[in-house]
Amino acid sequence: HTHICNVKSIHRVLELGDARMLEAIRISLLDVRGEVRKLGFQLLKYHYKAGRDGGVDVDSLKQSVLECVTDGDPMVVFVTIEAIPALFEQGNRMAIMALVRCLRHEAPSVREAATRVLGEFAVRGDLRAIGYIVPLIAHEMAYVRYASIIALMNLGMPGDPTVLEPIIQKIHDPEIFVRREAVTALQHLSVRGNERCVLALLSCMEDADERIRVAAMTGLSVVANPGEPRAVAALVKKLRLDTRPMRKLSVECLACLIKENDYVNLEFLMVSLEDTEHIVRQAGVQAIIKVVRRGDDVVLTNMMETRCQHTDKKIRAAAMQVVQEICLPGDQRIVGGMLLAL
Repeated sequence: HTHICNVKSIHRVLELGDARMLEAIRISLLDVRGEVRKLGFQLLKYHYKAGRDGGVDVDSLKQSVLECVTDGDPMVVFVTIEAIPALFEQGNRMAIMALVRCLRHEAPSVREAATRVLGEFAVRGDLRAIGYIVPLIAHEMAYVRYASIIALMNLGMPGDPTVLEPIIQKIHDPEIFVRREAVTALQHLSVRGNERCVLALLSCMEDADERIRVAAMTGLSVVANPGEPRAVAALVKKLRLDTRPMRKLSVECLACLIKENDYVNLEFLMVSLEDTEHIVRQAGVQAIIKVVRRGDDVVLTNMMETRCQHTDKKIRAAAMQVVQEICLPGDQRIVGGMLLAL
């Protein structure tokens, strides 16, 4: 207690980064009492950067920090892990090996913290760090699996099967938050046209949790090739059967997969103009405008002869909004047709 009071008193009196304060912190990190070591880490975040910037030698302090990863108190190890990114340059091998040792710690909270920090601290593409993390994706604790997926997402290179395959195995994890993170990771790590990732995302389109269906739909719009028939069919199914927000999202995702002259699939976007909900119709309007080139006679003719003549004024309004945006200036045929529709 006396030691803690003395260290706190020094902290109040000395300026940030004072060499004497850093020495007091170093001594505290080596103390036999866990509460003293935890206090040292609490003060470390205030003084370390200022001391380093002020020219104080901090190498001995770094060494003391690394020694704490073998501490018997899990909370001390936990705060040690949290302190490492602030003390060492990203990718420092000694710090990485210290984090790797913590991956095998008996306390799940320590393993989770080590996994998370290692994913942030190692540099992208570090195969050794990836190799240490991959086995943890099958850990019995859900939040360790969750942290390992995030770490692989941070470290993996796009299209690297070393990280993609373990993540694909977790898209049907029992825990919703683990599944959702796995689907999100596929979106970030896959390259367009990756067959394994496309199949994995398609299998998530019927997940019971809407947030995972949203992540899968968004992922398909990024991963699948333009016009991919399975992806288009899955999105069209959502456009017809799912909730209002999901129908809107399916329209937006379809717009990312349909090419300019793909009139077969463009018809699915045009069908969205007939949706009962305004936000879905407006999403359809914006999607068609995004995909279709100005003056496209096929689309203009289709609109003028069908939906601009629809009995429902809301559908007519959406169709005329599309025509107004994609027609060429001065097209008298379009002007006459719109006047007739009115």
